[in-house]
Amino acid sequence: MRFLLILGLISCVYGFNVFNGQNHCEIKWNVFETEHIIIIYSDNIKNEAIKAASIAEATYKELSKTYKIDLDEKVKIYVSDMDDIMNGYSVMGDYIVIWTGSNEYVKYFTGRTKWLRRVISHEMSHHFLTSSIKSWIDIFLPLSITFPGEFHEGFAQYFSGEPWGFGRQDAALRAGVIENNLSTENYPGYHYATGFGMVKFLASEYGEDKLIELLKYRNDFGLYGFESAFEKVYKTPFNKFFEKWRMHLYTYYYGSFYEIGKTETDSTNWNTFLGYNELENPWAKLLKVDVKESNIFLLGMKNEKQGYLSLTKATFEKDSLKSDKLSIQNEQLLDEFENLSNFYVSENSEFIVLTLSRFEENNEIRNVVYQYNLKTDEKTRIGQGCEPAVMNNGNIFYVEGRNEDINLVYYEMGVKSIVEKSDGDEQYFYLSISNDNKYLSYIKYDKNCKLQLKLYDIETRKEFYNIELKELVKNLSWFNNQLWITYENSLDFRTSVKVFDPINKSFTFFDTPPYNVSLIDKISENENSVQFLSRGALKRSNNPLGLVTLKKAENAESKPTTISYYDKWIFQEYSNKIDDQNFEEAKPVAEYDYCKLKYIRPMIALPFPTHKGFGGVTAFMDPLMSNIIYMAGYTSYDFDEKETWVMSQWINKQFYPTFILSYTNYKFLSELVDDEAYYKNVHDLNLSASISPQFNISFTRLNFLAGISYRNESILDDKELYLFDDGDNVSLNGSIEVNYNLPFVNSAIHPVRRFEFSYNLEGSSKDLGMEKNYITHDIKINAAYSPTYHFLNNEFLTLVSKNGYEIQNGSVLKQDLIGIDNFRNIPVEDLMNNRKYVRGVDLTLTGDRLRYTNNEIWLKLTDNLGEFIGIKPELFAFQYLGVSGFYDNTILWNGDEAIDFDVFGIEAKTSLNLLGVEFIVKGGRAYDNNFKRLDDYFRLTLILPR
Repeated sequence: MRFLLILGLISCVYGFNVFNGQNHCEIKWNVFETEHIIIIYSDNIKNEAIKAASIAEATYKELSKTYKIDLDEKVKIYVSDMDDIMNGYSVMGDYIVIWTGSNEYVKYFTGRTKWLRRVISHEMSHHFLTSSIKSWIDIFLPLSITFPGEFHEGFAQYFSGEPWGFGRQDAALRAGVIENNLSTENYPGYHYATGFGMVKFLASEYGEDKLIELLKYRNDFGLYGFESAFEKVYKTPFNKFFEKWRMHLYTYYYGSFYEIGKTETDSTNWNTFLGYNELENPWAKLLKVDVKESNIFLLGMKNEKQGYLSLTKATFEKDSLKSDKLSIQNEQLLDEFENLSNFYVSENSEFIVLTLSRFEENNEIRNVVYQYNLKTDEKTRIGQGCEPAVMNNGNIFYVEGRNEDINLVYYEMGVKSIVEKSDGDEQYFYLSISNDNKYLSYIKYDKNCKLQLKLYDIETRKEFYNIELKELVKNLSWFNNQLWITYENSLDFRTSVKVFDPINKSFTFFDTPPYNVSLIDKISENENSVQFLSRGALKRSNNPLGLVTLKKAENAESKPTTISYYDKWIFQEYSNKIDDQNFEEAKPVAEYDYCKLKYIRPMIALPFPTHKGFGGVTAFMDPLMSNIIYMAGYTSYDFDEKETWVMSQWINKQFYPTFILSYTNYKFLSELVDDEAYYKNVHDLNLSASISPQFNISFTRLNFLAGISYRNESILDDKELYLFDDGDNVSLNGSIEVNYNLPFVNSAIHPVRRFEFSYNLEGSSKDLGMEKNYITHDIKINAAYSPTYHFLNNEFLTLVSKNGYEIQNGSVLKQDLIGIDNFRNIPVEDLMNNRKYVRGVDLTLTGDRLRYTNNEIWLKLTDNLGEFIGIKPELFAFQYLGVSGFYDNTILWNGDEAIDFDVFGIEAKTSLNLLGVEFIVKGGRAYDNNFKRLDDYFRLTLILPR
């Protein structure tokens, strides 16, 4: 039954606020309804809502013709700028979520198309596809989600008119060919490239109509199946098509590799014909590297399992690069981050500016610029914004504002001044300062989708240079006071480079580099070529450091080539492109206030029959996540009360704090132990209020809770030994919890650094009309530390200590199931009976105080047991496997008398992920302090999402 309830909970995670977790009850929502579209928007962005409706209407008319379907309902699109999140998604063909505003990531995905146009058309294509393959069973079990994710993304990109490009397509697909592995497994985001590539290839080979025909298939039961549909439409099994596509892809890319390499060498070794000399370096993954003289700044992950970012300053000698190795010394860890989108170092290495995502007023996620003074070791908050660049004196340029009010500003000694104010829908990217601190360079993306390269004279505070660029710029970098521009080559989508000299205002062009590179530091140069330390997108798992030599060229573009049979797929485009700019303004058919209760919708209705009985789970939610309702139930076919379970919960985020109302009816068992002395029927009704303030301490969470509970208990079996009385009771409780956990692979069960503190107070009083008198205090302090990670960069060993102290005044003591990491109350009127599970010890005890400590030494054997034993992860996956030695001590007081337990033993545990629900499976053997075997035990624990 718990599993069913969790399924209901998981089905509700894709609300509008899934990334933030906050409902933003302070925001007033409005509705702008047109002929085919319903725009729900936060009240400060009506202009963006009208623009979104206009784009959506134009897209709807085009996609309706493309997908050959008329939707039964208007498309609901939720639009807001309450968080600086670069995202948008479609939820199972029911509604769409879009964030507007300003952030640093848009430049990587939209190309020459505005964000709203790109994201709305993309997500609406998802919406139409899902609606095309839905069938009668989706209300019970949404089989439409089984449509392959890479094809879902391929359809969305192709039919929304997205162009092929470097950003999330060409570089990744080339890397897959180089690695000889086109599998999307273990490569986040790679399905965008493979899906788009396959859809473009299918369209070029068989035509667009076949792609739509692929969605119309239904079997004899009226259900959709992708592989059956594919074989029927294309007259070949999907695996045979995939092999054909793979061979075609390899022919195209290796042909282009050879064309590049044959001018210098006849070798077919890809390292040679790509001309990229990869360097050995001590980091597992590097996101950004910057060099200032002998200082090197690195952002990334030193360990491949590290789930956070490290920013480090070090020194290195350029001569060490001759040995194909990056040798760094004097490493200084500057900070650790949950997220960091960008950093920029001043030329003298005294200042760093960062863009961090932070929780600001009303718990909105905002990009915030910070300055690090490396001399004084001070960090200063500058303000909300992005794209910062810092001068040698600590003065900062950055971009602030959102939507139609975006400005490029200059921050000097605490005072801001506007460098350039946008005229409507414009953005500024790639801010960079010349080595002599004379010029600021940047890209302006104007309201007409044109790209302008601008130079600003910092001393005179005037524009120095302005030119429109035809190329899609990837980055701006200054070396020796010359501006190096990397951009996307329009002929083959690889990186190209040109240099701007501000003295004579002229450009110098270079041959297209052998592969996609980002320039870090100039190492050497002569009359005809320049050698750079760079990062290259050669591999999906890691963009390695390397040395690349760029040669001067006579013109801007690569030599034109004739499009051949093997080239044509990459230039295949949707035949009915949606206009990128000229949208007729949508006319409203209605405008009104948004009612959250009106849009509560079913997410899932899953029946669950067994040989003994039947049950099911259902869940309802409104897309703003202001109301979440889920229920699960099970009963025997004869409706026996002993075999009936009901679990339900209503989470209301419409107000602050969050209110949770839950009702549970169940038969209580001591976990998996079939002990009839504990059989009882329990009715629980709980109302609680929860506050989880999001504060800006990395890796840390805080939660406050207060609640009132009603419980009714009745004995189910007529036994001589009763551990509780019939009756009902009302109790009050409140708690505080602080949790710190450094994110790491499998850190939920094998942490590298963790601290948890919680205090819970619960009580009941006959003076307040309740049935019982008691007060319970429960304090828990848990800590974990991996010395091998912090000293050897390997998390093999972890030390864990779990400590608790409970004291009660009255008739109830909380039961602690130590081997299970789970806690449950057994309230009793006059007699306190507390069953203790102390690692295999099974005793019935009473007491009024309890103290315990569990100490473990955990050894990690593997992070992926399933891969080790060859189990495919489609439906379930075994992950972590570890073993431990433990020592537990528990003292239970009853008045002045105390009972002391010492238990030693060994334990093994693994994690099992079943349909996205994570369990811990553990088993062990316990001994007393005389090393006498006590018992073997086995436990199954569900990891609930926080």
